[in-house]
Amino acid sequence: MEKMRVEMEEKRKRQARKIVKAIGGGVMKKLKAKEQEIEKIGKLNWALEERVKSLCMENKIWWDLAQNNEATTNTLRTNLEQVLAAT
Repeated sequence: MEKMRVEMEEKRKRQARKIVKAIGGGVMKKLKAKEQEIEKIGKLNWALEERVKSLCMENKIWWDLAQNNEATTNTLRTNLEQVLAAT
């Protein structure tokens, strides 16, 4: 009777270990997939940050060019007004 109880207990423990192993394997698989997803999103985020930096620099170049063109326009307008006033 005791031997049978011990065997049943061992069988129950083996089954429990199998269940835990199966669950653990699934959890590890999901965890690895999430880690890969996080890594992929991290790389995408880095690429987007680099793109934003590039666009900010391009924006500054265009802004400076517009300011320069505005100053040139004002100078030309003033020169034209002076020429027209002199005639």
